[in-house]
Amino acid sequence: MENVILSKEQINSELSKTKNKSVPQNSDIQKLYTKHSSEIYAYILSFFPRDRFTADDIIQEVFLKALAHLHTLRDSGKARAWLYRITANKCIDYLRRQKTARRQSENTAVFGQSTRSIEEDTQQKELECIVNNAVLSLPDFLRTVFMLREYQNLEYSEIAVMTDTSLSRVKKAMIRAVRQLSHNLKNNNIGREILK
Repeated sequence: MENVILSKEQINSELSKTKNKSVPQNSDIQKLYTKHSSEIYAYILSFFPRDRFTADDIIQEVFLKALAHLHTLRDSGKARAWLYRITANKCIDYLRRQKTARRQSENTAVFGQSTRSIEEDTQQKELECIVNNAVLSLPDFLRTVFMLREYQNLEYSEIAVMTDTSLSRVKKAMIRAVRQLSHNLKNNNIGREILK
């Protein structure tokens, strides 16, 4: 997969391949892309802060999926929330694949580094793995609320609109998510400070 953001040519190409007459006009996906791509990209970077290539790949996958399923979006006022759901799912899928690949690569020896550097890298990777596993182990709604609040810094009211639920349910979900994460991390001898 190329590491480029969706271009107008790619959108046109995908539209021309589709035989479904209920697919929206070219301008609909372009409007969504123009309006939301920057914030969606920033959200993806909250998952992968040091990996712009991965973020580029994921944003492309998000808008390709949006293009393929735009005809299912019934309320254009909820397009932002719909895009965030697609994005969260794509990021979580990628993290799961990355977790599997990391397990396989952990057994590979690293040459040319000092023992201390290897130990620090290993500890950091273990910590990241534990935290990622703890976040991924949350139920879907709790995970979504937690990631939108902590990684994207969205307000509770914005999350409520995006998830099509009440403000009080979002706040309760955040409290439950933090409690579950705290419990899971304590079981791994990691303090609550990491959640702050």
